[in-house]
Amino acid sequence: MRSKGFVVGVGSSRERWVGRGARGTGGARRWGAGKAGEQVGSLGVNGRAGGAEGDRNAPLGYVRRNQVDAKGVRFGCGTGNCGACTVISGAHAQQSCTVPNWSVADQEVITAEGLTQHPVGAVVLRAFIDEQAAQCGYCINGILVSLTALLQKNARPDDAALRECLNRHLCRCGTHLRILRAAKTAISRLGKRE
Repeated sequence: MRSKGFVVGVGSSRERWVGRGARGTGGARRWGAGKAGEQVGSLGVNGRAGGAEGDRNAPLGYVRRNQVDAKGVRFGCGTGNCGACTVISGAHAQQSCTVPNWSVADQEVITAEGLTQHPVGAVVLRAFIDEQAAQCGYCINGILVSLTALLQKNARPDDAALRECLNRHLCRCGTHLRILRAAKTAISRLGKRE
């Protein structure tokens, strides 16, 4: 997990990241065609069909958190740099603060609340509880979702793949070693199920 973005002294992480665009957008946000306020299709969340309809250009995280009441989608930096808002969409972990609604129209989105019903997510969640990997809990939802997406694709990732997956998340409490231990516990348990 990366250490940049930790705040030392005065200021906030929000101030530190202001002006940085979403990853892969060349520093500028691109929300796609369409008028502001235009509605997007049905948004399924955690196995519930038709969760909500929302502004097509609004960030996915806002709709999930405010309209669908998926409070596990945390708002951190707002620029895709901290990972607190990570959701699974199309079998990929995505930071929902930089993903416009239109890009996931009519797709199932899994948030931290849906992990208990997810076959891989439930194992990851249990490993984090058993290893007491969370401290304050703000970043953990995004980390759980990202690990679930990784382990869904590759049940036996090497250390490099595991670190790459976790690199997009900031944990200010310093529980990095417990998080890695919990991830390895989940990998071990998934390996025994095969």
